[in-house]
Amino acid sequence: MHNKELEKYIDFVLSIALNKCRNLDDARDLTQDTLISALKYLSVGKLITDYKAFLISILNRRFYDSLRKKYKLPTVCFDTLPEMAYEKDDFNSIYDTSDAEELRCQIAFLSKLYREVIVRHYMNGESVEKIANELNIPSGTVKSRLSSGRDQIKKGFNNMDTYSKQSYEPQVLYIGISGTRGLNGEPSSITDNNAIIQNLLILAYNEPITETELAKAIGIPAAYIESIIDTLVREELMKKVGNRVYTDFIIYSPDENENSILPQEKLINENFNILWNPIRTSLEKLKNLDFYKNFTEKQKSKLEYYFLMFTLAKCFFGTGSKIYDNTHIYPKRPNGGEWIASGSAYPQNFDHENTKIHKYSWSGERINCLNDILGTKEIVLRVFDTPLEKQRYYHTKYNLDDAGIAQMLYIINENIKPG
Repeated sequence: MHNKELEKYIDFVLSIALNKCRNLDDARDLTQDTLISALKYLSVGKLITDYKAFLISILNRRFYDSLRKKYKLPTVCFDTLPEMAYEKDDFNSIYDTSDAEELRCQIAFLSKLYREVIVRHYMNGESVEKIANELNIPSGTVKSRLSSGRDQIKKGFNNMDTYSKQSYEPQVLYIGISGTRGLNGEPSSITDNNAIIQNLLILAYNEPITETELAKAIGIPAAYIESIIDTLVREELMKKVGNRVYTDFIIYSPDENENSILPQEKLINENFNILWNPIRTSLEKLKNLDFYKNFTEKQKSKLEYYFLMFTLAKCFFGTGSKIYDNTHIYPKRPNGGEWIASGSAYPQNFDHENTKIHKYSWSGERINCLNDILGTKEIVLRVFDTPLEKQRYYHTKYNLDDAGIAQMLYIINENIKPG
């Protein structure tokens, strides 16, 4: 009798199983497990009043159990959670079990908009009306957020492998600017030595992404990254459109950096004499000047090298200005900064020394301006040396950048006492 009753629902169960498994063999196995479990339930004298609802419940449990074995994660079925507040003690009996660990995890990854109502309604037992009154929103909005939150949690169960590589193997993001930093060294002071911020910016670069998607991709609950994202938006490293955010500056990959060298190599190889002959003629003129003859060999070598790099840089930027308008207009940023940022993302332990961009990199003549700092209106550091540095823009074993060196020299010169 039980067999005949269950046979009526074989096609129904198989269609649902196929929709979840996306694989006929797995769907058949799941259907068989579901029907066997139902048969065992009936064989001990228990009654089923709604066969479809009962079979769906068993199927979901078996499906999530299979995911748990596959990904070695505890799972819990959320489909049967009704849209009504539990008695707190009854809910805790479920919520405090190890089987509910995945449920807590999925709730943690919800954005605040949905997480807040889910927690208050299902975990704290608050009514829809109370939540609506205290959040000053309509009851319909609360119900809509509860529904959307439940849908996102269900989707999370079905996509347990959506964490990105950043969640277990973070990349390193180097950010540079053209312009003037903020009073506290922004934006570098925000991103330097902060793997979470760097990888949030990398993850949000290719396309706009929600906070929930970011949280899942990086493997950190949304509750812990929302304030970080707010800071990045406030400091104008990110922009927010609706419920999505995106990184608001260019980030280059290692391949893009390397590929930028290829046309430059081609240009030099094909036109070396055209470029070098005028420079060589100018160097000979430099060597005939009286002051040059009084220099030591080290001073002569350093001057020749500076002359060479300075000339090439001036030619490059001078030619560029004739091709396109290179007028620099830097947006005004929070905390006094005026800058345009760009970044390069690299894997951990990336072998920089064997790249072409490292081989050809040089620090160049540069100017660093600090405004309204250390009691003075402006501090300007001009670096005229042009070494082919292995670690550009940094000095000494303490890893100070130009801005740090400028402040240190000013403190020494003005004999400013600490404290």
